[in-house]
Amino acid sequence: MALMALVGVATAQAATLDLDITDWDNQNYDLSKNQYDVINIFGNGSVNFDVFYTSASGTQLNISDGATVHLNDIVVSGGPVGIDLNSGTFDLSDAPMITIMLDHADLSKEGELYFPFFYYDSSQLEGDMWANIAIMNSLINSSASFVTLDGSSYEYMKDVSIKMGVESDMNLNVPEGCAVYSVKATNSKVIPEPTTATLSLLALAGLAARRRRASR
Repeated sequence: MALMALVGVATAQAATLDLDITDWDNQNYDLSKNQYDVINIFGNGSVNFDVFYTSASGTQLNISDGATVHLNDIVVSGGPVGIDLNSGTFDLSDAPMITIMLDHADLSKEGELYFPFFYYDSSQLEGDMWANIAIMNSLINSSASFVTLDGSSYEYMKDVSIKMGVESDMNLNVPEGCAVYSVKATNSKVIPEPTTATLSLLALAGLAARRRRASR
């Protein structure tokens, strides 16, 4: 097995990972300990991500210089993964599992919710129709699960489905004209924002303290 060649230092604080996969042969790379805003993969080799973790603002995956990248499952902790191909190859497992990590703000929302998890510019694959179709089929056939920040399974999302739209979203840094895939669901157990509950408790504590002082 070829040694991993990292250009730059991969640390938990790093926002960008430069990964040279020259001579790699479908080598696995573990992203579980780090999240990156940008991952640049290059070199004439192939790499496999059993689980691809996105950062809170989403992760831009740039593939170039003959590199081949394969993703199995995706964990979204905020924003989606975006693919940019420049003389590279990208493919997905046939039916990836999309895990959505829910924060307190997500749990407090009601009605139809959308969680973007993937986007790409399909025009980059116009020369390879079958690759384009394969990616689309994989995304449509994907399934979704939900967990809270402590890793606990969240079973209260109902009517879960995968939706695709062509759109741009400045908040998610999605370029205009990209195909954006989202998990759509309805939260059946809306939990109030913890800040509201905290403020209420503080107010009650303050009131109790004033009453104690007044009764002395």
